[in-house]
Amino acid sequence: MDHATWNRDIGIGRIDPKIKITKLDEYLMEFTISNVDITIANALRRIMLAEVRTLAIDLVSIEENTSVLFDEFIAHRIGLLPMWSFDIERFIDYNKCSCTANDDLDTGGDGDEGFSPVGCPFCTVELELDVTNFEDTTRVVTHLDIKPPTRDPSDVDENYEKHKPVPHFDDTMDWNEFQHCKGIPIVKLKKNQQLKCKMVARAGCGKAHAKYNPTATVVFSCEPDVRINHNVERQLNMEQKMAIIKSVPAKIFDLDDNDRIILTKPIETIFAESAEECSSEMGFPNFLRVDQKMDAFHYVMETVGSRPPQDILREAIIILQKKFLELEKDVRVMAEKGMEN
Repeated sequence: MDHATWNRDIGIGRIDPKIKITKLDEYLMEFTISNVDITIANALRRIMLAEVRTLAIDLVSIEENTSVLFDEFIAHRIGLLPMWSFDIERFIDYNKCSCTANDDLDTGGDGDEGFSPVGCPFCTVELELDVTNFEDTTRVVTHLDIKPPTRDPSDVDENYEKHKPVPHFDDTMDWNEFQHCKGIPIVKLKKNQQLKCKMVARAGCGKAHAKYNPTATVVFSCEPDVRINHNVERQLNMEQKMAIIKSVPAKIFDLDDNDRIILTKPIETIFAESAEECSSEMGFPNFLRVDQKMDAFHYVMETVGSRPPQDILREAIIILQKKFLELEKDVRVMAEKGMEN
């Protein structure tokens, strides 16, 4: 049975989903998906939240901590720092990497040699933090103090440069301002207090732990279908028409050359409902009819900075496609067994 025949037999027609990006910056993306069902729209949202892989700090060994916070509290804060994960595809899941096949996954060794993390450059990134405050003023330890392990100062750790905690600092910024405004606080140190620890970051997804989530939020809404009842509109005088046009702040209505009220741009759900309420309050309850298009959805995705928003969307689509291929394979097997029986 070929693919086209199988689709026809179970009642599936060909669909061509379309994606239109309406806003994109470093941490925020707004886009519209059309020609899909609401189940697909929600599945894509859930995948972006829980199944797109990132790096996160998974193991913390506190060597010295004279701050006011407990070791566990500091380790928890460090573990939730977002890490730049643009080439996450090259990282193997820690429990599937060949370098950990015969090792103790919980302790990273026999426990007699201190911090000896199990892992290799294909599944882990090593980091460290060592800050001592010698000043009389309070020192705020932030994610910008996390560095690669101390080795030869002349060596450049390219692995760290690609996978350090975000947001990043570059030469165009003022360091003092960036450290103050953009550094994610971990702990405050008073004079002669110290925090020293070593860390290992590993790849994972949000289903395993929230620290791997690449997004802060992903929401979507159905596209509204707004229809003007021109039978009611013809009964309005110019003053009433202008009152309706001015009642909606988004300026979605205007007059055409024949003084008829028309929609001037696509309308968001919140403004569609507001326009419907305004027309009803003005005594024209049947002027607007607002329905929902169940094949077009507007998304707002906000990231934590670990991966670019367009990268998260692309990866989520790939994961969804793989799920459909697996489902199709399973259905084929079940159909063939049913035909045999």
